[in-house]
Amino acid sequence: MLNDNLRLRRCPLISVVVPAYNMGLFLEESLKSIIGQSYSRLEIIVVDDGSSDNTVAIARKYSELDGRIRIVSNQKRKGVAGARNTGISLANGEWCTFLDADDLWAPDSIEQRLFASEIYPDVDFFSGDYIEFNSASRLESVTHSQANDFWRQHFSPALITGRPLLFSQPINLFVQSVLTHTNCVMVKTLLLRQVGEFCESLKTAEDVHLWIRIAAHSEFFVFVPKSLSFYRLREGSLTHSGRAIHHDAVAAYTDLLTFPVLFPFRKILLVQIASFSLQNSYFYRKKGERLNAIYWGMRALVFSPYLLVHWKNVAAALLFR
Repeated sequence: MLNDNLRLRRCPLISVVVPAYNMGLFLEESLKSIIGQSYSRLEIIVVDDGSSDNTVAIARKYSELDGRIRIVSNQKRKGVAGARNTGISLANGEWCTFLDADDLWAPDSIEQRLFASEIYPDVDFFSGDYIEFNSASRLESVTHSQANDFWRQHFSPALITGRPLLFSQPINLFVQSVLTHTNCVMVKTLLLRQVGEFCESLKTAEDVHLWIRIAAHSEFFVFVPKSLSFYRLREGSLTHSGRAIHHDAVAAYTDLLTFPVLFPFRKILLVQIASFSLQNSYFYRKKGERLNAIYWGMRALVFSPYLLVHWKNVAAALLFR
């Protein structure tokens, strides 16, 4: 834990961007978790992305109760990336943070990140831990950094000491595995606008695409060893839509190959694309979708033709095993 006696020396305005599409069941709880933050100098931008339920009505109710909340609506549906970008374009805060309309923050989520920013005043990119939960009840209180091997490998010193952990040249790690979650991020608004915001052509993996680019433009990254957010698992979400979970990850990493700042990491990006394609092929083989299994297996071969596992997978897909 951070020192309880530590007090913020500065009180910057924090922009909170909340993308919402048909989130009437969850938005109220999410807004309550923002309004109830221990740090109060916030502007809360709820971006309605063409909802047809009571999402806007709930947002209006809370905007009448709390003047920090303002509601904007996209003229046409743009997806979660476009909704977040609308919020970023309107942000007045020094820092931008994000909370999806079905997720929650811990009461001191923002304050913990600001404490870390005072310890490391030259850093523009902060994040922290999170816990997954379902709509009925929270799951085991195991944080992602405890459950994920890559996170545990790199964050274990922070978990032991309870102190924010500084990483130099974070892109070296982020191209292997993105060491953040969007609901935990706090990033300088100016940096977001300079790098180019979320890629709106991606339905999923738009966050991975952006945080890798942010890491490539950041000299440092800081991890706060505290559960800052609670990520809701829902059957109806994009990541649980029934299609291969890494479908858009392949598109995201393929696009990242075109960024000059990432040219030095081309080999590892290609390895990642091949790995995601292979996992997609496994997914469709298990579902019995032979043509999709072959397609993704061939893509894995194209990006990494020297690994025997890819040839074996294509053979199995062709033979429909």
